Parts: sequence; C-alpha cells; structure tokens
Amino acid sequence: MNYIKNTIIILASVVLIGLGYWYYMVYFSSSIDKATLKPLSIDDKQLMEGLYSEFDSNNLDSIINVGQEKISSSRSEKNVFLMLEVANAYAQKAGFATSSIERNILVDKSIVLVEKAFTLAPSSPEGYRVMGYAYEIAQDFTKSVENYNKAIDLFPSFGLALANRGHVYELMGDKERAYADYQSALRVDTKGDYVNLNLARYYLSLDDLENASSFANTAIVSTKNNRLRAAAHNLLGSVSLLNEDFSKANTEFTESIKSDSNYADPYFGRAFLAIVSKNGSISTSTLSEINKDIDAGLLINPSQAYGYFLKGLINHKSDTKVASNYYKEALSFIDGDVTLVGDEKTNLKLQIDDQLNSLNKK
Repeated sequence: MNYIKNTIIILASVVLIGLGYWYYMVYFSSSIDKATLKPLSIDDKQLMEGLYSEFDSNNLDSIINVGQEKISSSRSEKNVFLMLEVANAYAQKAGFATSSIERNILVDKSIVLVEKAFTLAPSSPEGYRVMGYAYEIAQDFTKSVENYNKAIDLFPSFGLALANRGHVYELMGDKERAYADYQSALRVDTKGDYVNLNLARYYLSLDDLENASSFANTAIVSTKNNRLRAAAHNLLGSVSLLNEDFSKANTEFTESIKSDSNYADPYFGRAFLAIVSKNGSISTSTLSEINKDIDAGLLINPSQAYGYFLKGLINHKSDTKVASNYYKEALSFIDGDVTLVGDEKTNLKLQIDDQLNSLNKK
C-alpha cells in the first residue's frame, strides 16, 4: 500500500501546481478595487464582473485579447485594473504551460504589464499580488513571498494574497506558516473557495482525509469556477483512492472531468485508479480505457511526466522494453515539467527509479 499511497500523493502534489492556478482568479470585494484601494463605480463593477465570469470559465485568451484592446481606450484608473487582470491572465496561462520556455515567456508578459500598472498606481495591492503570483509560477519563491508581503502590508485583509502566500510557504516546506496564512485567509472570507481547496490539499498531505474531504466539499459548494470545482472533485478522488473506495474514486474523477474536460489530472487519476483497482490483472477492454484516459491527459499536456510514468506502469508486466522506454521518457520530462515543484520532482524520480530497478531484476 505504501507504493500506492506515495503515487497518489505525487498525483495530489501535481494538482497543487498543475491545474492552472484556479485559486488565482480575479478576486474583488463589492465596494473596493484592490488595484487602487478606491471605491468602485458602477461601470467598474460591471467590468470586473464580466472579467470574473471569463476567469470562472477559464477563458484566458478572451481576457487577454479583450483586455488589451480596452486598455488603450480606457481612463488611467481603469487602465490599472485592466493591466493587472490581463497580467493575471498571462500568469494563469503560464500555469497551463507545457514547457519551461512557454511558461517563462508568459510570466515575463505578466511582469511587464504589472510594472506598467505600477507607473499609474505605485502602491497597488493587487499589483503586488499578481507579481507575487507570476514569480510563484516561475518558481522564484523568495521574490514571490516578497511581493505577497507587500500586498498584505498594503491591504491586511486581502484574503487571496494571504492564501497565495500560504501556498508558497507550503511549496517551500513551511507548513506552519502555510497553515497560519490559510486560517487568516479563511477568517477574511469564510466562503473562500480557493482557501478551502488549499486547506483540503494541506490536510491531504497530512493524511487527515476527513478534513481534506470536508474542505474539498466546501470548495465545491462555494465556487463558480470550473477549474476549481474540477480540482476539488479530483482531490476527493485521491481521498477515495486512499480509502480504497474505488467506486467513489471513479465517480469523483469522472465528475472532475465533467467540470473541466481540459484539465489533465483527473484523466491520470482515473487511469491510476483502474491500474490499482484491478490489482495487476487488467483485461484488454480495461487496458484500452486506461490508455484512452492517459492519452487524453497527455493531449492536454504532452510534457507532463506523470502520464508517461503511467504508460510505463501499464506495460510493466507485459512488455519490459516498452515499459522501460516510457519510464525513461517520463524521466526526460521531469526537470522541465512545470506542473512539478521541488520535492514532487524528486519523489516522482524515486518512483520511476524503483520501477526501472524492478524491471532490471526480471
């Protein structure tokens, strides 16, 4: 069971980084623009609500194209908001990148727009929040925390910045600070879907499956964001897998795919579920379904090492050479895999090395 557990934890960790950063969606109160800390006009509220809806549907290209067009024709204060939300969309899109090169290009575009916004609003909490997010995607955690700190100093009740900083602390291995920030964010916004999902994953990493399930379900109820809902169902699938409730796990992974079919992780999760639940005895028809799910995940992100690792697993007993080639292909992608950070890269490498060693003993 340790092998299964370690693999599920790796899959859950991939979710931590690789789902495109649902929780970084634009987040405003009804009365204050966090870009400028000024009261919102009716027109500004309508503009924000429109872009918020686009973020919920994950229409990042639409936000970028429409936002860039409107920037040139809007007044300066609204310009700040538009620049930052286009920058936010670039950073989110970087979270979906299939290579480090693509990621860095998109991160650079995000940072350039934030810097332009700072010329109009030098003390913008949302500007520092988006800058912190961009550096987080670039995996420069020191600069990320520095910018989140500035956002929170300017606006102490900025729930999204608190949640984002907590996430970076978690990636840095500082679970105590991560938990403190998550709790602070939750006090600011008790229905914060992004905070609830962060806490769900946090508890999953501690093997507290009851709390992980509770917070994931709360996130599902409170969110309008398709990707976040998909991530929560995917996490519940991992919880059910750990509980060996395979029927429930399949339901959750399938629901995740229904919520957002362009999200790779539940395809991989459902494929791994089929491998585990069949206990090594996989029929031809089941193997076909597993391959279909893995291929669907790799079509979305062809550089995600975990997919090739799963390809190795399903060929492990039947074709040593094919399995070995897939494991090696997975290894070739790991260092450039933008969905893996720090220990996740190391852990997946160890899993693959274990499988290669077992093949060599045959």
